Amino acid sequence: MSKHEPPFILDLTATRGRPMDTLSPDEDQLELREWTTWLRIRSDVTGFVAPTIDPDSDDVTGFVPPAFEADGLVLLAMARSMDDRSGEAIGLFQARLELAELDALRRTIDTTPWLDLPRPAGGYYGAPTLRINYECGTKQISRGFSTASGNFLEAIAPLWRLLDKAMMRACKTAASTATLELELASEPDDPLAVSITLRLRARGLGHVVLSDPLLSVAPGQPPRLRVRVGELDAQCPDADPAIYFELPIPPRTEPESPALLLRPNARFELRLRWRAPKPGRYLIEASWQDYLGPAEPLPGQTPFMPLFRTGPSRLGSGPYPIRGAMFATEFITLDAST
Repeated sequence: MSKHEPPFILDLTATRGRPMDTLSPDEDQLELREWTTWLRIRSDVTGFVAPTIDPDSDDVTGFVPPAFEADGLVLLAMARSMDDRSGEAIGLFQARLELAELDALRRTIDTTPWLDLPRPAGGYYGAPTLRINYECGTKQISRGFSTASGNFLEAIAPLWRLLDKAMMRACKTAASTATLELELASEPDDPLAVSITLRLRARGLGHVVLSDPLLSVAPGQPPRLRVRVGELDAQCPDADPAIYFELPIPPRTEPESPALLLRPNARFELRLRWRAPKPGRYLIEASWQDYLGPAEPLPGQTPFMPLFRTGPSRLGSGPYPIRGAMFATEFITLDAST
């Protein structure tokens, strides 16, 4: 095949959990659920991403080296890690596919017997729902199934391997992401006291924006930033704590701005102090959650998926909004005799 083939757009979404918001119409009105992962591939948008620059700089260029003109762009937007892993980044990831890889995807989709595929079978409550949408010229394909539909996944195995490869490659390059970090330290003057440091850190090539974690929330809504502590049973060290208690985090009453803008590798940091009631081994969990994003979008702020169905990519054109949930977990053993 050649670069003169009709361009295509390929979406793979994985969702589960409660609906949290509906994305804007220019984003296909995807329902943002607690766990949402959205992979989008466009063959007609170059995967070349220039080094990041300051948004206030005038040194902007749209030049794409000829070697990358035929490449395609892969964007992966993630609201929450499917297994809630501690320290897992969320936000936007990116990769490029070379012409041969784009052709392999197109060829595999064209040779998949879509009308003869088995009806997806199997599944369980809480299993993520997957959906593949593909458009190339007049051809349109849309199929939904569960991650537990082994018979269907087996039937599309060649395509699934290519999609998995594209997703894994994208996960290696953070475009605009954030992580939640948790650091614990015993206080030398009080062996039962713990200094807790929370960090929201931006990772990737571009700026990120999120609601100020300390802003007051609407009645009935959980705080964006939370920390809870539970004592582990010495007889069952692998079991979760039977009881957790939450540490108070004072809200910010008069913020300079409702939105927090972070440059790559910049961080928001909060320190707390907690004193254990007795010696023992404790689990400390931190979480950040905000599915709506900043109430007042910043100028140039990009959408959740900054690669629309048509037109140029908006990747890197402005700060990327972090929406979803992040987690961090640490253990600490406290001994009053030390």
